[in-house]
Amino acid sequence: MRITDITVVLHERRHTGSASFGPARPVPLGVLRIQTDEGIEGNAFLSNPGPGPVQIADQVVNVVKPWLLGDVHAPVGPGLGAEIDWDLINSAVIGIAA
Repeated sequence: MRITDITVVLHERRHTGSASFGPARPVPLGVLRIQTDEGIEGNAFLSNPGPGPVQIADQVVNVVKPWLLGDVHAPVGPGLGAEIDWDLINSAVIGIAA
């Protein structure tokens, strides 16, 4: 399985009255989308607290995306350029969570 695209869509979530939670002012919200060559897709929300969705989106698009897609000029060094060993990653995550 290979990651084929990574996108972030930013927009403002608006307070709509008593059915809403959060501040009365619009707040930034991002949706991160990762797609693979096998048609598997993952989505995640980017929001506050923390650095905020705009700053996270900038890092994802300018640092993480080039590296995961195999860009030899990625800011963190040559990209992966090969299939990701998801079994190894999953076993490491499960090992941490256990």
